Amino acid sequence: MGKKQSLKERIIEVSWELFEEKGYEATTMNDIIEKAQVARGSFYYYFKGKESLLDTLATVFDNKYREIMKGIPADTSVFDTLMILNFETHTFI
Repeated sequence: MGKKQSLKERIIEVSWELFEEKGYEATTMNDIIEKAQVARGSFYYYFKGKESLLDTLATVFDNKYREIMKGIPADTSVFDTLMILNFETHTFI
């Protein structure tokens, strides 16, 4: 069974999905709150506003790296692992 996603992680994930889909400027706080299915107070517990979500890009990449690493066989060379990570990250971006 996988780890349950925290409320903060869900807000971050949903925010970046919306930024990609609608663009940062067009995404509203209400969009984020509704899609994440969180109370407004819960959002503000973790973030000051939409702008503070821009600081979470490192979290998005960390989660993506973990996801990619799960699919790489343990016996893959370091060079090949780096090539896969590089390719997948650039594809993601």
